[in-house]
Amino acid sequence: MVLPIDTVFYYSATCPYCRTFDTYVLGRLELLGYVRVLRVDVEEEFIRDDPLITMNKLFVDLTNTPYIVITPLLVVRDPSGHEVYIAEYRSKSREEFIKKAIESIEWKTTTEYLLASVCDMIVHTIGYIRFLARKYIFSDDKIFADPYINKALRVAKMVLDLADRFAKARER
Repeated sequence: MVLPIDTVFYYSATCPYCRTFDTYVLGRLELLGYVRVLRVDVEEEFIRDDPLITMNKLFVDLTNTPYIVITPLLVVRDPSGHEVYIAEYRSKSREEFIKKAIESIEWKTTTEYLLASVCDMIVHTIGYIRFLARKYIFSDDKIFADPYINKALRVAKMVLDLADRFAKARER
């Protein structure tokens, strides 16, 4: 059995984006039995120089970001042994359109705003779990029945669709 899929979630206790992603997406996937999550508080583990921090630092080095560690960062360990890193990391031009989309929407709640800020991470995480469901033949029906995940996906789709429209308008 390939479920649950092992993941490592790097977060900071003071990061509202991390907390929102964990509550609305990762925690729900864990509750539904799709993933097993090892949560790593980067501030706590960095002080102890935990070996798990090495994975995060490797990602930072590979992406040439100006940070020591990145949060939120999710590492999904494919049952075949591959590791997929999912972070809210964008090119400067894409970041501009996402930011413009987030700012142009009147958010009803702070939670929606926080979900919008991690829209790429939401879509990539759910997309990769769906890919694994097809590859290893397990049902992903419960994912879309979950109200938290549905809300996260609705917000992410709204932001990404609007960002794409801004990008296309600039091309014209």
